[in-house]
Amino acid sequence: MRRKRNIVLIFIAAVLLISTLIVLPNAISRDGSVYSRRVEEDLFLLEMESLNCTVEETFYLQKGDTIDVSAADISGELSCYIGRENNTSIYEGRSPMPGAFRVTVPEDGDYIISVTGRNAKGNISFRINDSLTGSGDK
Repeated sequence: MRRKRNIVLIFIAAVLLISTLIVLPNAISRDGSVYSRRVEEDLFLLEMESLNCTVEETFYLQKGDTIDVSAADISGELSCYIGRENNTSIYEGRSPMPGAFRVTVPEDGDYIISVTGRNAKGNISFRINDSLTGSGDK
């Protein structure tokens, strides 16, 4: 009976440890950042409780595609970059940012969307609209 109880306790401890290792890195990073991100084929969403690092995603975009950027409840220092790996920028901005704006892609290729914060809070989203259909379905 005691051995069975010990096995159950070890199993519970292992489940808790694995859960902590999976959840904690996404919630709090070494620099104290607390944020969540959602990435889909046509969306990059960042919800920040305290962002103190750079978060980026790369998307393959085609000439004429647009990126609808929407920032809400931003506080602290926040900057964002949209451009090519060779540092060819199509947008660079710092807080305070406009609430919503659109960026048009000038040529086909991989584009980096990068957000850097220092004690930044709020939400920022990047919705990609396909130039052929006018929708977010790429």
